[in-house]
Amino acid sequence: MSGPSNSVRIGPSRRAVAWPVVSTRSSPAGSRPSSPRSHDENEGYNSGDEQNPCSVSSYDDFQFEIDIRRSKGLEVKKMLEDGNCLFRAVADQVYGDSEMYDVARQMCIDYMVTERDHFSQFITEGYTSYCKRKRRDKVYGNNVEIQALSEMYNRPIHIYSYSTEPINIFHGSYNTDTPPIRLSYHHGNHYNSLVNPRRSTIGAGLGFQLSSRGKCGQRSGQSCY
Repeated sequence: MSGPSNSVRIGPSRRAVAWPVVSTRSSPAGSRPSSPRSHDENEGYNSGDEQNPCSVSSYDDFQFEIDIRRSKGLEVKKMLEDGNCLFRAVADQVYGDSEMYDVARQMCIDYMVTERDHFSQFITEGYTSYCKRKRRDKVYGNNVEIQALSEMYNRPIHIYSYSTEPINIFHGSYNTDTPPIRLSYHHGNHYNSLVNPRRSTIGAGLGFQLSSRGKCGQRSGQSCY
């Protein structure tokens, strides 16, 4: 896979008050591809930034787990390979439960509907049909959804793929001290959750408080959003 490309930044948008204000945004189209086409090929392409799966040996996965543990202290938490993996990995880090993937998915698409003027620029099909399909179970998420999730939870999302540094970083806002959501990308078509077992970030971005030990609770001076 080729090296990461620089994301394009554009100015602020008009947005509903229910969502956090984003001072600068990443352009999903300016980011490198990060998910495959939908399994439901007869309903059109998911978006222009998608790609077909690539072949990577299981040895690469094993070596990546060793390298990322030694370098960053992160553990690969494997997600079910069912087409919901992006949303499962995000739900695992935000809610502490990958089974809340559909909550993350539906909120993501709700946000994209609200921010249609921005996100529709990066969709290569009818925007309404795109969002309708993305709400369905087992439909892959891609760069557009990652950008929306980053803005929605007001947390950067770092994507690792067989390297100890992120190949791509999605920014929701530069005016935040919340820890990033870290995802690992495997075989050109699957996301896992990258977690630090010594510093939980569950609840960050939900309006809770992050304790000195890294867990969200009531006794802390650092806000999770």
